[in-house]
Amino acid sequence: MLEILAYLRLTLGAVDSSLLDEWEQMRHPEEIVARAHHQPVPARKKRLSDDPRAFAARVRAELHRLLKALAQKDWEAAKAALFDPDQDWSAERLEQALAPFFAEHTVIDTTPRARTPQQTLLREAGSGVWEAQHRIWAADGDDLWMIDAVIDLRIDRPEDQPLLSLRRIGT
Repeated sequence: MLEILAYLRLTLGAVDSSLLDEWEQMRHPEEIVARAHHQPVPARKKRLSDDPRAFAARVRAELHRLLKALAQKDWEAAKAALFDPDQDWSAERLEQALAPFFAEHTVIDTTPRARTPQQTLLREAGSGVWEAQHRIWAADGDDLWMIDAVIDLRIDRPEDQPLLSLRRIGT
């Protein structure tokens, strides 16, 4: 269920983030009441990792979004699925990173088998920094490739921005 909510949040945020704001207000009626009575809105600054299951679900949803874009060879969509303020990952660089994979295999598997939680490894690497690896399955069953990313929650960013900073794609 949490993965479905994370996926919907990610998809909706890409289309219209104001709908997410409305959704969050509905989940916190105390804010609506405070505004109606012209009172200060209670602060609810919460770290993403405070709810480990929801955090993991969001990371997996973002990895699946990236995986789907890579499978479709939609390099611009793959680039948009990354938090990359330094512009290290251009569409061309993503294409080059996957060229050896596609020279050996025809397609990336995006079936439910390739999206199970067991395909993703998420671990804390330090205070507010997480590492995420997701196995890339080829249609022929080869699973030697992976997406290797880092999530740095110490960086302040809008809620609708991707979390994943890509380190590499490869074996």
